[in-house]
Amino acid sequence: MIQVPKDPDLGSDAERVRREEQKKIDDAEILSEEEMTEKEDLLKQGFSNWTKRDFNQFVKANEKYGRDDIESISKEVEGKTAEEVRLLLLMLATGPHYRQFCSVGMLPKWHGGGQCAL
Repeated sequence: MIQVPKDPDLGSDAERVRREEQKKIDDAEILSEEEMTEKEDLLKQGFSNWTKRDFNQFVKANEKYGRDDIESISKEVEGKTAEEVRLLLLMLATGPHYRQFCSVGMLPKWHGGGQCAL
């Protein structure tokens, strides 16, 4: 189970924000059959059009806006659409690459900040 850490940069709001983010994780629904099919198709295609720079912009935008603000995230990642961002979020949150991103500490704060449930 993923535990959201408290972000000391948020000051007095840190615990409230941590609880809100933890609730989103705890209340998350299992992917539908359609979403699972989409996820599998995407994993077969890969994300070869995402550079390291794109991914770093994506991580920083997630930290800045939170994972639900896909429009704002896509504006921060040069050349990526909201749909491309949504698909990458889906893959990171549910795909087999989850373990890979955990092991190298590349998950953004909204996903436990590298504290992964492996």
